[in-house]
Amino acid sequence: MNTVNENRKKVLVVEDIIQERDRIIGFIKDKYEVEHADNGLAALEILKKDVPDVIILDLEMPIMGGIEFLKKCSEKFSSVPKTLILTTKNDYSSRKETKEEGAEFYMPKPVDESKLLMILELMLSKK
Repeated sequence: MNTVNENRKKVLVVEDIIQERDRIIGFIKDKYEVEHADNGLAALEILKKDVPDVIILDLEMPIMGGIEFLKKCSEKFSSVPKTLILTTKNDYSSRKETKEEGAEFYMPKPVDESKLLMILELMLSKK
């Protein structure tokens, strides 16, 4: 991660689609320190070294998807970092399951830049 400004909040973007990941990073990179992973397994490796303030997590990814990632976080770490789920699935059961596994917010794709920034601010303002 970029260590130029230690006061910047850290955001981990976990998204397998490169164009979507780059788009999200483009929205937030000026305001936050950003790291990324292309699946949940790679994200778990990052968490072993450095825990971000917020995780933006795609629900459906190869190797390890969002739900499995949240479950593994609960097993391996004392708590799940603040997590925002991104998904094309906008159904009650998916929302309920991600909430039960520790995610705080659920946002449909395609990502709306202003909503994403607003949710990040809200998440980071909560203790």
